[in-house]
Amino acid sequence: MNLTLIFALTILPHLAFAGARVNMSLFGLHLGATPATVGIIISLIAAIPMFYSARWGRAIDRVGLYRPMIIATGLVFTGTLLPVLLPRLETLFAVSVFAGSGFMLYHICVNQAAALVGRPEDRTRNFSVLALAFSTSGFLGPVIAGFAIDHIGHRNTFLLCTIFMVLALALIYRWRRGLARLHKPVTVAEENKRVSDLLRIPALFRVFVVRDRKSTRLNSSHVALSRMPSSA
Repeated sequence: MNLTLIFALTILPHLAFAGARVNMSLFGLHLGATPATVGIIISLIAAIPMFYSARWGRAIDRVGLYRPMIIATGLVFTGTLLPVLLPRLETLFAVSVFAGSGFMLYHICVNQAAALVGRPEDRTRNFSVLALAFSTSGFLGPVIAGFAIDHIGHRNTFLLCTIFMVLALALIYRWRRGLARLHKPVTVAEENKRVSDLLRIPALFRVFVVRDRKSTRLNSSHVALSRMPSSA
């Protein structure tokens, strides 16, 4: 396992997810969905992870990275394949749940992999590379999806996303032994910790506070912009 592999394992599924997220919105509108319906579809991306992400993290600690990454890849693959087979508005609700839940699980896995590769003092560099991978695919995914929708249509754009997931699955299977070697079983004491225990870590608590304040400022800015007259 090395940083190049972590970069590839991050960018491929995120390309598929970011592209599918854009395509879901535009395909929904193309099929006659109202803005409210599209909003519900997109919100379902985080519906299941909101309740189960902490449990998923504990499960990864117990069983390692390989099986959760396979499951996550399969979920995103299923989500992107469904609208190819059933191009209907109702299908997009399932797409959002499958792709969103699968990618959130995958996101936890690659963060864990980045933390475990190399020595403890390498973690800053590892997470910098991980952030660069997410930034790259976060930019390229919607751009590729936009051009693909214009040239090959919504269904084939979803099919393109499934190809990215097949490539990711091939990489995961190819490096399954390296992923297995990264597994470090947790102790019973660590297993019994609660999510609220994270707030007792002073440095981490400050990160949550800063992020919350930043989100509040951004939301206030959006509200102010929405209230500006159209002539502005």
